[in-house]
Amino acid sequence: MSYDKYHVSYIDIFINLLKIKYHYFMPIKSYLAHPHDGKKEELIQALSNLNHCDVIPAENKDVLVLITETETNAEEDILKQKLETISSLKLLAMVSGFNTPKKN
Repeated sequence: MSYDKYHVSYIDIFINLLKIKYHYFMPIKSYLAHPHDGKKEELIQALSNLNHCDVIPAENKDVLVLITETETNAEEDILKQKLETISSLKLLAMVSGFNTPKKN
């Protein structure tokens, strides 16, 4: 697929928003969280109640962006265990983005 010089991908926008929100550099991870059918609001509430988590719901899709920020491996392990117990969570997919140099 070919992109023109004005194309901005959703992941580029997402990464720039993260840089604005987290103006300091902390280890963060980002996920797409998919709720079970009819459980979006329940999932938003469950994730919002967890420490080290920010939740950004999509306005037009049944998906959430989850940003986690932990400072130690122990905190990360505890958070993972808590995420695994949320019954309204159907799928959690880590996302990453990178820039590939454009070939001329």
